[in-house]
Amino acid sequence: MKEVEPGNFLSSLYFKYIVETSIYMLEPWERKVFNIAMVLILVMSLYTGWVFLPHHTVIQHSLGLLASLFNGSSEGDLQTASPATGEL
Repeated sequence: MKEVEPGNFLSSLYFKYIVETSIYMLEPWERKVFNIAMVLILVMSLYTGWVFLPHHTVIQHSLGLLASLFNGSSEGDLQTASPATGEL
């Protein structure tokens, strides 16, 4: 693949998006509707992650702390699994 000039970088990315999603076959108005739907889905996903994910991670962290209290261990002496053997 040849190198893209800095001014053509965004147009190159847009071309790849059009070809990989096969929307190059659509009429211009259909392409705009599809792009608007994709942007809305992306924005809603980002918003949902922004609003709900921090709450979810706080709950998971709290549950981990509660589990460590009931197990009698602290965060400092938690052991991690060895990637090579899978053992503690």
